[in-house]
Amino acid sequence: MERQVQALLSQKLSEARKKVAGSPAAAISGYKEVLAIDPGNIEALRFLAFDALQRGDSANAVECLRNALDVNKTSAQLWCDLGLVQQMQGDLVGSAQSMQQALILEPDFFIARLHLGTVQEQQGQRFNALTSYFRAIAAAQSRGLWVDEASTPIQLRRKLGRAMRFLARFREQVLSETMLRLSQQYGADEMRRVEQFLAILLEKMAPD
Repeated sequence: MERQVQALLSQKLSEARKKVAGSPAAAISGYKEVLAIDPGNIEALRFLAFDALQRGDSANAVECLRNALDVNKTSAQLWCDLGLVQQMQGDLVGSAQSMQQALILEPDFFIARLHLGTVQEQQGQRFNALTSYFRAIAAAQSRGLWVDEASTPIQLRRKLGRAMRFLARFREQVLSETMLRLSQQYGADEMRRVEQFLAILLEKMAPD
């Protein structure tokens, strides 16, 4: 019986995925059928969460994501998704906590760190926002991402542009405060090499 249920679940998931591009309404119905079989299906819950968000129903989006997290609390992506919805709700404290949990689970998750930076900026935490923005952009660019329009996903371009403008505006603070803290941790000699890299990177990120 379990194999039959699994086979039916796979069939329903496949059908729902095929409908996403052509018929969103049919995809919603398909993913609801998936949940009827598997109430904790993360793919279905995540799809319905973002559908709810597009309809302005952020409360339902949060509920779907929390249900998904009940199934898998170690998913950094789900914590990041929840943080985004909470930010849209205006729950900046909850959003920051969710983003930080995503980064605890996946420290190199630079997209979550970029989102965290925007939350910290909204909270008035200037240095924390500067640090998050810099670390996110440096990590992405070290992988050949976020270096131009082609390497930056459309849905991130607005936030990334905001982060770069923020970094450019407070360039001197980034250099002075970051270097002071890092030099205290690692030593002045080592930090001279880091400072040169930081200055070059900030110059590269500065808007035209």
